[in-house]
Amino acid sequence: MCLYLKILGGSMKVGDLVKFVQNPNAPPPYVIPRKCSIIGIVHDFKEVKVGDDDTGAIMRIVHVRWSNPRWNTKSGWSEESPHDLELVQSAK
Repeated sequence: MCLYLKILGGSMKVGDLVKFVQNPNAPPPYVIPRKCSIIGIVHDFKEVKVGDDDTGAIMRIVHVRWSNPRWNTKSGWSEESPHDLELVQSAK
């Protein structure tokens, strides 16, 4: 079984190599250091309901294990929006 997430016409799956894509228009303070090229491996996906029952939405989250351990939480990975990730290399 292959878990994957369709993103902007492409797809991302567990085991893919990704990097963080920072919005150049994001105002300070910056959470991620500028011009940082840390890479990570997609670990898992989940969907989270945000908002109330009438106006809520489903937000997709990608768990990424970053090459820099400081970017990971105590659980060993970081929760990222798929739109903030760029596929570097696809897992086979």
